[in-house]
Amino acid sequence: MTNAPKRRRRSPQTARDEILDAAENILLHQGPADLKFQEIATTAKIAKSTAHHHFGSLEEIHKALVNRVLERLTNDLAEALSHNDTSPEQNIEQALQAVYAIIASERYAKILAWIVLSTQTTKLSYLVEPLETIRNLVSDKLTKYMPEPSARNLAPQIVYQVAITAIGEGLIGKILQPILTENDTAPEGKNALNEMVFDKIAASWKVD
Repeated sequence: MTNAPKRRRRSPQTARDEILDAAENILLHQGPADLKFQEIATTAKIAKSTAHHHFGSLEEIHKALVNRVLERLTNDLAEALSHNDTSPEQNIEQALQAVYAIIASERYAKILAWIVLSTQTTKLSYLVEPLETIRNLVSDKLTKYMPEPSARNLAPQIVYQVAITAIGEGLIGKILQPILTENDTAPEGKNALNEMVFDKIAASWKVD
């Protein structure tokens, strides 16, 4: 006889959060192939029927997880960009490093890759708002140190370069580094990225 999950009282929001936590955990540690209703319910320690009650389909879980991850990512990046207690050069460098570390983390790198690879291009419209928000956060940061038009032009380039490099490092960096490195110094994409970004910033730096 199969032991069914014990029933426990939880609010609808708590139940939904636990289901999404389970889905995220499966994506990170087992892969998207295991993202199935039964596996999600088992991981969340609830009955499959309960999971169906809160999410009518796997697609609903997909959309809810995407929205939650992108919201959390935006909040984490906003926090990383909010500090302003050093010189302009150090401030921007620290902000870039913090943003890079967030996006390159296993959690965000893997899930962002899954979002793009598992979704039809025509349905990626829900990326528009968070990307615009992130671009504006970077633009606001740069505006403190350079003319606004220059900041607006640089922001999307920086977001693109950071995202591409950081996601790539988060996905396959641990695999490539031991293969490419013959000593204890691991190649770091963020160092090359910093140089590239600062070259662009230097050309637009505000003269006080």
